[in-house]
Amino acid sequence: NELTGTIPNTVGPYGLMNDLEYLDFSDNKLEGTLPIVGVPDKTRHLGFGGNNLVGGNFPSYLADYSKLEYLDLSDIQFDDGNVIDPGLGRMP
Repeated sequence: NELTGTIPNTVGPYGLMNDLEYLDFSDNKLEGTLPIVGVPDKTRHLGFGGNNLVGGNFPSYLADYSKLEYLDLSDIQFDDGNVIDPGLGRMP
């Protein structure tokens, strides 16, 4: 794909995709920051790497997703110096 633009802040629980299990925006031409609202609790696969995503702090809400099995945040520069949230260690 060659998707362009930004990722909406309401991809998840307050959006239209409450049963979404697989979401992969990897390797496109997306810009902006990661969604701040989050994604549905049922999501198992999240891919955002390989885009032009910058800014914002590391999305600490990701540590709360107990079903998440795959996470790709490669090539994203976070304002907090790419510090990995300690909560990610609790993920399965």
